[in-house]
Amino acid sequence: MREVIWVVINTTHNIRYIKKLVDERVRSGVDMMYPKRFRQAGKPLSPRDRVVMHFGGPAGSHPNAQHLVAAGCVGKENAIRQLRPDDANRFRPSWDSTVQAYDRFPRSPADINGEGIMCYELYPRPRQTVEPLARRYGQPKLERYRQPRLGDNFTPLHPGEPGYADVDEWWRRVVPPGGCVA
Repeated sequence: MREVIWVVINTTHNIRYIKKLVDERVRSGVDMMYPKRFRQAGKPLSPRDRVVMHFGGPAGSHPNAQHLVAAGCVGKENAIRQLRPDDANRFRPSWDSTVQAYDRFPRSPADINGEGIMCYELYPRPRQTVEPLARRYGQPKLERYRQPRLGDNFTPLHPGEPGYADVDEWWRRVVPPGGCVA
């Protein structure tokens, strides 16, 4: 397992669907994505990389907006691949929430053309013992620590960078012992 932690940004123009979308991604461990997001995911992320799920939306639009709400890792082999028409039925709740959240996502499995899927091993935070972690933004001269916008997808955090220690500790509190073992 690499030390980098990927912040997976979840956002949409249809902010009323963010909770449903994030909840379903965490529950199922499936992220269906546009071709651009898919290309971005396939370049830097590798199976078993650590991830944290960022609940998008403008600050204050939901109690979890701009917080990390789940942790885990990218799935094992074939975790990042082209979306296939049979995935729409195999992962029906994920398909439905993605179609609702994104206006230009294919409405029919027959219309899939370059979209992708990433599978995760995710753990929601234990509600009684771990609070959502607010992502801090605005450190001077560090553009990538600004509040995420549409089009932002995956932000790496490396040891020694601002915020890494807090996210690493939070990840370890959320992922149960034995979870995300390489």
